[in-house]
Amino acid sequence: MQPKLFGESTYSFQGSNLTLSSMVSHAKRQDFSYLVLTDTTMHAAYKFYQSCSQNGLKPVIGLQIMLEPAFTSTPLHVVGYARNRSGYEQLLQLASVSAVYGEIKLKTLKKHQKNVSFVVDAASGEFKTLVENENISAQKTALESLQGCVETLYLGYDVFEKYSHLKIDKIPFTKACYHETDDLKVYKVLEEIMQKTKRDLTGFTAFCEPDHHTNEEAMKKIKAFLDVHALSIDFAQAKLPAYPTPKGVSSERYLRALSVKGLGKRLDKRKVNNNEYRSRLEKELKIINELGYDDYFLIIWDVIKYARSKNILVGPGRGSAPGSLVAYALGITSIDPLAHGLLFERFLNAARQTMPDIDIDFPDHSRDEVVRYTRDRFGEQYVALICTFGTFLSKSALRDSARVLNIDKKYVEEMIRKISQYAQGF
Repeated sequence: MQPKLFGESTYSFQGSNLTLSSMVSHAKRQDFSYLVLTDTTMHAAYKFYQSCSQNGLKPVIGLQIMLEPAFTSTPLHVVGYARNRSGYEQLLQLASVSAVYGEIKLKTLKKHQKNVSFVVDAASGEFKTLVENENISAQKTALESLQGCVETLYLGYDVFEKYSHLKIDKIPFTKACYHETDDLKVYKVLEEIMQKTKRDLTGFTAFCEPDHHTNEEAMKKIKAFLDVHALSIDFAQAKLPAYPTPKGVSSERYLRALSVKGLGKRLDKRKVNNNEYRSRLEKELKIINELGYDDYFLIIWDVIKYARSKNILVGPGRGSAPGSLVAYALGITSIDPLAHGLLFERFLNAARQTMPDIDIDFPDHSRDEVVRYTRDRFGEQYVALICTFGTFLSKSALRDSARVLNIDKKYVEEMIRKISQYAQGF
C-alpha cells in the first residue's frame, strides 16, 4: 500500500482533521516508505519533514496552488512537488505569493518552477469545469500553456479514461483530508465553522482507506513519482547574515568593543563590584562567540539603535533575554541581570546550543517601519514574518459545532456546565 499523492493537514485551515502525528502514526502502522503532505501553505512543511525523518519515513512535500483561470471564473488547481532543496525553496516563494494575492499568474509560476513538478488536479477547479463542459480545445490549451511555463507537468486523474485523449503524462491522484471514513462528518462541520466555500470532494477518500488505484501499472507510476520527490534536506545549520562591521573589523571584536563601552556607561557612578561585572561580561562574550552568535547580537543592537534614533518606544526586555549582561550593556534590555540575580544560562548556554531568542516590543504603529529598516539594512532574503496558531478549546468547539448542527442552545449550555464541573473534579 502506497500513500496518497495528496494529503492535506490541519495546517491548510480548510476543515481537514489530518494532524501530522496521525499521518505519521498511520504511515508507520502500514509500513509506508514515503509520506506526502500537500497543504495550501508551507506552515507545516518543516515540522512534517522532521517528523518523517525521525520515524524512518521519506517525506514528499507539495503545495496546492490556485492559478489564474483562462476560460472560466474558477481557478485552475495544481499541486507543486519539490524535487530537492531548490524546489522546496521555490515552493516557499510560491506560498508567499499565494498568501498575498491568492491566485497566481502563469508568469509568476514560471519564475518559481525550477526543480518543482506540477500536477494538474483534473477532478477540481477550472479543469474539472472544462471536462464537464466537454471543452476539449480549452483543455488542451490550458495544459499547453502550463507546459510552456514549467519543466515537469502531469495530469492527476481520478478515472483515467476520462482524459485518455490528452497527450500529457498522467498519474493517479487520490486525495485525503480526513482520517477515517466516519470523519467526513467532522470535516464538513469544520468546513462550515470556518466558513469555507464547500469543496467538491470528488477524488477524495479517507487517509486510512486503501488507494482505489490498485492496478500494478498505477502503483508503479505512484512509486516512481514518490522516488523522484522524496526529499533529503539539511536543515541543521542556522544561517545568519554577517553584520557589516566598520573597516572590516571582526564581529567578535566589534561586539566586544561595543559591550565594554556600553557596560562602562551603565556602571558609571554606580557603586558596584566592577570586577564581577567584567568577569560576567567576558564569560558571556566567550560563549556567544563559541556558539557563533556575535552577528546576531550586533543585528539586534543595530535594529534597536535605529528604533531609538527615530523615537520609537522599545520594551525593557522579556523572557530569558534580561539574563544577559551583554544585552544589557548593548541597550537591548534595560534590566541589570546581576542586580536581580538573573542567570545567563537560562538564555544561552553551550550545553543546549539553541538559537538565542530575544523578544522585542515596539508600538503597533511603528512595527512596519522597524521591519522595513531591517529588510533594507540586512537584505530582504534574511527577514521573515512568523505567525502563531490557535486551536479550538472545548467550550468554543462545542458552541461552534452546535451552531452548525442547529442544536438548541439550552442543551449546549447544559453540556458546557457539565464540562466545567468535570474539569473542577465535581
